[in-house]
Amino acid sequence: MMKIIYSEAFEDRAFELKKELKCIIEKIDKKDVFDIYVDKNLAYSKNDDFNSDTVELEVVRSKLDKFYKNQKLKNNSGKIGGLGNISFEEYWN
Repeated sequence: MMKIIYSEAFEDRAFELKKELKCIIEKIDKKDVFDIYVDKNLAYSKNDDFNSDTVELEVVRSKLDKFYKNQKLKNNSGKIGGLGNISFEEYWN
């Protein structure tokens, strides 16, 4: 299940992605929030993109693709290659 949590400033983007991704959305009263969760795991956060004040759809799609690739790399115990939990985010740009 995919869920978008957003603040009022990103309402248009949330509804746009809701149609595209067929997910649920939840508006909160905090300022400057746009997070996407997949199965209760954070897959995208606007706060991680320090170069932009907006939510770019291409960036969101790219981050979600990377998230899904990372999930496929993990084995059943949640470890990658026996090394424990590793995030390849810093290497995939």
